Amino acid sequence: MTKIFMWSPCVQAQGQTRYVVRVSRFGDGYSQVIPFGRNNVAQVWHLSFCGSGNEINNIQAFLDETKGSESFTWSPPLRSPGRFRVDAARGVTVHAQGGDIYTLEATFEEVFAP
Repeated sequence: MTKIFMWSPCVQAQGQTRYVVRVSRFGDGYSQVIPFGRNNVAQVWHLSFCGSGNEINNIQAFLDETKGSESFTWSPPLRSPGRFRVDAARGVTVHAQGGDIYTLEATFEEVFAP
């Protein structure tokens, strides 16, 4: 069963849609572009989560549990839920804001399963 990520990001969530295509270029400058694969449209979200130490620890624990390799269900802004995975190469960054306020930053990449 897929885990559900239930926390909401801070107000400045940034999403990007990526398209996977195959391009054939010809000597006269002409090119043909076609979608590559069945799921060639995917989103990537750069997210920040703000909260108390306890809340940020819970988010960190959830992401650590996925080990950067397991997907989870998450509902991005402006669309229905999808399957995402934390970007393992970027990892997770936590900033202490002062007092008991922290910010956690992570990048979620959309993935597809059969």
